[in-house]
Amino acid sequence: MYNHPLSSDEEILVLLKRKLPIIYICKDILTLKKKEEQKETYEYHLNQWNNICGSYFASRDSQVLKCSLIWNKETYLIIPDENRSFYNLTGLSYQCVELLHEIIQRYREEYTDYDYDELYSILSYKIIEEMTNKRKFKKI
Repeated sequence: MYNHPLSSDEEILVLLKRKLPIIYICKDILTLKKKEEQKETYEYHLNQWNNICGSYFASRDSQVLKCSLIWNKETYLIIPDENRSFYNLTGLSYQCVELLHEIIQRYREEYTDYDYDELYSILSYKIIEEMTNKRKFKKI
């Protein structure tokens, strides 16, 4: 006969029954625990969403010169983010997220010029490099 391992809720229920042998009260306690955990999880993820999305849009909307550019395969114009809140939270420039969205959109449109992938990858790397260097200069 195979005995499956107890889930965490089953373990808690066993422990509660040892201290309080009234099963319906133990189940009520477990139900309250689950509801509180769900509430805390929801609030945490909502807070994370608001912080990250809010900082993304603040970074994007506050940029005077909106984005870095690719002139040709060898020449890039790199403009670091002016508002660094999104970068400080995620370690990414909002411009890198924009580039990823652009690549996804091109694939959805069945655009098959894969040179953009390589160029955008290089541009994204250079943006992050510039953002990192900019941060280092501010610390000194």
